Amino acid sequence: MLEIKNVSVGYRDKKILEGINLSVQAGEFLLICGKSGSGKTTIARILAKSLNCEHPKEGEPCGQCQSCRDIDTGRFVDLLRRIEARLSRAD
Repeated sequence: MLEIKNVSVGYRDKKILEGINLSVQAGEFLLICGKSGSGKTTIARILAKSLNCEHPKEGEPCGQCQSCRDIDTGRFVDLLRRIEARLSRAD
């Protein structure tokens, strides 16, 4: 199971996400949808860091390992491929 609790994220003076809770069981699928700027990629990055962090601390991504840094800067290939595949499909 992957779980995030009470996540809040902002950029500059704008809150993007506030108090987000999410639980995904093994074998479940997750669809993230919303308007541009609503936090979809931010949630995807949080989940990717939770799953790929090389040195988690008490269940939290460290934010400093190569995987966490790559995800934060948009260079994490798996995440980029999945987002790109979705964006390239016709709606």
